[in-house]
Parts: sequence; structure tokens; C-alpha cells
Amino acid sequence: MKKSNILLVGLGTTIAIGMVVYLARRNKSNRRHARVAEEGYETADDILFPGRRPRSRRLHYGPVFPGSNNPL
Repeated sequence: MKKSNILLVGLGTTIAIGMVVYLARRNKSNRRHARVAEEGYETADDILFPGRRPRSRRLHYGPVFPGSNNPL
């Protein structure tokens, strides 16, 4: 095979693998969001998925003054 054909096949394979990974992650995320939505507004995400840690360390449970980042 010519080098250009090898490069095209490699590029096509890379794009195909990337699309499969992207679609698998999107499907997993959509299933998770659907499950949370089915549980209702009051059910917290951390109750449904206790093994997952929040991405932000600034997560605060409880009242916060409007316009302020400081909790009570």
C-alpha cells in the first residue's frame, strides 16, 4: 500500500475509535441524568451515586447568604 493510503486508513481508524468512545461516554451520561430525573427534584445526586465525589471542593450543603460565597 502507498503511504497516503496507510495514513488515510490510520486516520479513519482513529476517528472511528474516537467516535465510539465519545458515544459511549455520552450514552452513560444520558442514562445517569435520566435516572436522576426519574427520582425527582428532591433526591440528591450524592444519594443516588454515593461513590462519586464532587468535582468542586467548594461544594456546600446548607444556607448561603445571597451575593456571598461564605456559608452561614
